[in-house]
Amino acid sequence: MAELVYLLGAGVNQVVTDWEELKPPLANNFFQMTLRSSKFASEHYLDRVSPVFGYITQHWKKGIDDLRNTPFNLEDLFTFLQLQINETKPAEDFEQYSQLATIEFLMESFLAEYLSEFEHFANKSDVMREFGKVIYQDRERTTVLTLNYDCILESLIEHASGINVNPPQSFYGKSDKLVEIRDDELPYSHFNWN
Repeated sequence: MAELVYLLGAGVNQVVTDWEELKPPLANNFFQMTLRSSKFASEHYLDRVSPVFGYITQHWKKGIDDLRNTPFNLEDLFTFLQLQINETKPAEDFEQYSQLATIEFLMESFLAEYLSEFEHFANKSDVMREFGKVIYQDRERTTVLTLNYDCILESLIEHASGINVNPPQSFYGKSDKLVEIRDDELPYSHFNWN
């Protein structure tokens, strides 16, 4: 049983910043962060997720400028979407069901893609790097519970653990052709902590 438990909320990752000095989003400022990002506010991304923006405009009467400048809670969006999906019967209204599922998929993909950007920047923060080391060094006595959507903390623990220099023997001598993955290869990680 763990002697020490860390319970971490979304604020823990606010010391991480990207090249544009943006921070990982909280549930209520996702669009404010993404719409300030040159990559994610580009015409390409806005076009790609336009069904999401259309859905928000339809149900919350908020356009892109509103989302850029005022808080909007992602939990409300995901909850409402899921309620509508659950109430829609695919056999009776496949078009509506498909449209809602597409919006949900686009939003989940957009969120995951934006969050993944910050995993690369987490190691820039001395505080976060040290925290990863503390958790890894005391891993036998520590339990970590996180309420974050991102995997920043996991990435920090991986890096603190160091590179795994002992891949499974079955990795050696593999060719480029498609081969079956063996059971001993499934848990392998390039880091000592997985």
